[in-house]
Amino acid sequence: MGVCTLNLALRLHGKRLEKYQNDMQHYNALGETALQGGSKETFKVVNRQGHEAFGYYFSLSGALFVASLWPVPLILAWMQLRFGETSPVLPFSLPLFGNKPGMVFWFLILYIPLRMLCTRVWRRLRCSRPAPELRAPQA
Repeated sequence: MGVCTLNLALRLHGKRLEKYQNDMQHYNALGETALQGGSKETFKVVNRQGHEAFGYYFSLSGALFVASLWPVPLILAWMQLRFGETSPVLPFSLPLFGNKPGMVFWFLILYIPLRMLCTRVWRRLRCSRPAPELRAPQA
């Protein structure tokens, strides 16, 4: 559900992200040209604009990532209701958790590697499909 939300948000805000990325590249090129020309004041002004574009890009990217995490509290609540009393006992004691950690511990231990694996799989699936610009023209 979170990935679907992320994909929907990317469809809605993809053009804006692309604009900010293009702005960053544009201001970077202008800043390099200003430095090569020896104009330090121009570089500072252009660099400030580039930093602003980066800030917008970074903030929007972070918001989109957080939008993909909204199902996590719901899943944790369900796991606590369903499996709250049946946590396995570990043969050793963990700091902050003891030898019988709760559902949050087990969820994070399973969720983080699974999310990393799924992200790699989704990227490969996306990269294996030809982009619309690269398709051969139909005769």
